[in-house]
Amino acid sequence: MNKIILLGGILSASLLVNGCGSDASADNEPYSVIHEESFISNGSLTSKGLKVFEDQDSYANEVLKYLGEDPAPIDFEQGRVMLIDMGMRNTSGYSFEITDSVESDSYVTITVVYSIPGDNCVLAQDLTNPFKFVEFYSTKEILIQEELKIEGCE
Repeated sequence: MNKIILLGGILSASLLVNGCGSDASADNEPYSVIHEESFISNGSLTSKGLKVFEDQDSYANEVLKYLGEDPAPIDFEQGRVMLIDMGMRNTSGYSFEITDSVESDSYVTITVVYSIPGDNCVLAQDLTNPFKFVEFYSTKEILIQEELKIEGCE
């Protein structure tokens, strides 16, 4: 049985999400995932965290640290990039998704659901570090609501 537990209230980060005249993705989401992995390419491990990038250079430097590759070109006049990092985990089975986005006049609230394995799950004993770089198509402040979903393993 899946359980959803509300983790944190709302965290504020200066970020952009779906504004007028932006190039939103084909499915009209106010964001798109531009990089996503379970391991950092250089083998380092991080702590859970969020970072907002408001210029190409700072975003490019972080992509190099995490992926060792060139960053996607971003129009920082129209949007921002956020790194959502779940941090180091001792096993497989950890992930997260943005499940909702609600826009108001001055901000956007997104919901991030972190999925973790339940107590009875049989998992690979590998260190993982799930993360995503997400491009938002607005200059509004973003508020983040976090939820935790415990996956059942029968």
